[in-house]
Amino acid sequence: MPNPIRDIQGVVVAGSVSPLLLDRHSRLANLEFEDLRCLADASEYQFVPPGHVLFRQGEPADAVYILLTGRVEVERHDPRDGIVDNHEVCLYSSFGDSVLVGETERRHTARATSRSILLRIPPGDLQRILTSYPEVASDWSFSILTRPRRRSWQRRSAALMRRLFAAPSAA
Repeated sequence: MPNPIRDIQGVVVAGSVSPLLLDRHSRLANLEFEDLRCLADASEYQFVPPGHVLFRQGEPADAVYILLTGRVEVERHDPRDGIVDNHEVCLYSSFGDSVLVGETERRHTARATSRSILLRIPPGDLQRILTSYPEVASDWSFSILTRPRRRSWQRRSAALMRRLFAAPSAA
């Protein structure tokens, strides 16, 4: 049964997600239609205004999101060295998906930078369906585990180069 439309802190949430929208996500495109339909039934649309924070770094991880329209920026702050890693989410890409590899806390903060429409997928439903697709699950898990390290390494390298080659300050 579709979820009723409701407004939660300025976010309009509605049910009846089309399985065809899930098919546009690169990793979900290989799933059978029946599995996409089951996943769609468990998912919900979220219509969010600009500036809305979907989740904050350190909060409990409770869903995977797919961006359908608009813009979302994902940011991670490393308190050890002050480096901020941020990027814009591409359309039909997922974010907040580290919950699929057992993370219980968000590693990033996600904020809509324009009016956006998202799909919010409960991780348990997605994990249950992915057990039938081990190659999809493995590829997705690998991308989650390597994604932040790659960006952090690039950012840290750039910050180190700036510090090493910075002009000496006049004393």
